[in-house]
Amino acid sequence: PACVDYKGQAPIVEVAYRMGQFLNALGERTSEEAMASALSTAASDDWKLGLKDYTCVEYFNRPAGKRRPKYTVYVELTDGDGNGVDRTLSRKEVEALDKRLGDGNELYAFFRRKKRLYCVQVISVREGTFQRIRKAMVDSGIGPTQIKQPRVTRSQHLVQILEDGAVPS
Repeated sequence: PACVDYKGQAPIVEVAYRMGQFLNALGERTSEEAMASALSTAASDDWKLGLKDYTCVEYFNRPAGKRRPKYTVYVELTDGDGNGVDRTLSRKEVEALDKRLGDGNELYAFFRRKKRLYCVQVISVREGTFQRIRKAMVDSGIGPTQIKQPRVTRSQHLVQILEDGAVPS
C-alpha cells in the first residue's frame, strides 16, 4: 500500500494490487493495474469494443504444448450496445495490446525486443464464460457475495472452463 494523503494524522493508503496478482513470465512483474489499463485502452481505442471481463493465465499454467513465455489473456468482449462479440482478434489488434503493455512496463518491452518473451496471446471467449467461472467458484464453496474475478487465474479447473469457452479461430 502507498500513502496517498492524510486525514488529520491518520494516513490514507491506496492498495495498488491484490496479493499474488502480478504477471511474471521472466521477472518483468506486470501489475494487475498495468494490465487492466493496457487492456481497457486497447479494447476501447484500438479494437473499438467493450471489455466485459478478462483474466490472465501464466504460460506455465496453460495446457501442455502451449507453454511459451508469454501472457495469455482471456477476454469476453461486447459491441457498442453491450451485446456479446464472439470473434477472435486480428494480429494487428493483438499487437496493439502488446505495444501498450510495453509502454506500461519497460522490462516487458525489453524482453519483447530481445525476443525472450513472446507476443501476448489474446483468446476471446464466448458470452457467458465468465459467468461459468463464477458458478464454478460458488460450487467450490466460495460465497456468492465473496466472489471477485481473479485477474490471474491459477486454478486448473478454471483454466479448463476458459479453454472450453474459447471462440474457435
